[in-house]
Amino acid sequence: MKKQPDTLFFAELDSGAPSSMQSQLYEQLRAAVLNGKILSGAHLPASRKLATQLSVSRNTVLAAYEQMIAEGYFETQQGAGTYVSANLPDRFFETEGSKSTHSVQENEDWRHRASSYPDFAMRSGAPALDQFPLDIWARITSSAWRKASTETLRHDDLAGYAPLRSAIADYL
Repeated sequence: MKKQPDTLFFAELDSGAPSSMQSQLYEQLRAAVLNGKILSGAHLPASRKLATQLSVSRNTVLAAYEQMIAEGYFETQQGAGTYVSANLPDRFFETEGSKSTHSVQENEDWRHRASSYPDFAMRSGAPALDQFPLDIWARITSSAWRKASTETLRHDDLAGYAPLRSAIADYL
């Protein structure tokens, strides 16, 4: 792993900003890694040292580091510290034989678009909403509501709809 002086990264955190200090630090670390200001394999400053340098809580630094680790930007080696990953997660979006021509801003735009579409295919735990039979669903719900009484609109029992609870209990 490459040793990189701790002073090559300077974060500017604004306590009056709408986003948390942790989020600001995470975003700045991520941008520095993607822009090459912090090189792949570089040793990062210890959380205590960076917290002191930035005049923030160590928990702020730890949370930002943990998010970077969880997303694959950083790696840890017990007793040796935290390093920038050799294989950055953003590289998985590159096509074979091409280097990344996307800027950090373009990657941010992609992440924003991905998170704003409920049917985005790469979203964890999301069903294929583009395959959902909306017309059939609309017909069924429309038919059910035409037959509904005022009793249907009541929420008398806090434990839920009694026939449904009974059916679930029978099933289990």
